[in-house]
Amino acid sequence: MKIYDLAVIGAGPAGIAAACEAYAMGLHNVVLIEKGQNHSGTIRSFYKDGKRVDKDWQGQKIESSGTITFFDGTKESTLDFFDSILKKHEIDSRFSEEVEKIVKQGDTFDIYTSKDEY
Repeated sequence: MKIYDLAVIGAGPAGIAAACEAYAMGLHNVVLIEKGQNHSGTIRSFYKDGKRVDKDWQGQKIESSGTITFFDGTKESTLDFFDSILKKHEIDSRFSEEVEKIVKQGDTFDIYTSKDEY
C-alpha cells in the first residue's frame, strides 16, 4: 500500500485546486482520485464546445487567495489550464477509480478504491 501525505477525492476544479495548493505548500506526495475517466467531468459533459467558463457567477465575485489563479475562458482553455497545473505540480492523478471505503487507522486513513489501496 502506497502512503501519501494527502489524498484528494474528486477531480473537479476544487479538487484540482486543493491538490495543487497542497503541492505548492510543500506536500509533494499527493494523490488525486477521481471516479470519472478524466478530471472536470461536469465541464466536459455539460458544457458545449466553446462555452464560456467564468470565475465569477451571476454577479458573485470570487477572489482567489492561493497560488492558483483562475481566469475566465472557454471550456477548452479551462480544461487545458487544469491539465497544465496538474502536470506542473506533478499530481499523481488516478482516474476511473471509485473510492469504496475510508478507514481511520490511528493518525492515518486507509483508502480503498475499485482499483487500489492507499
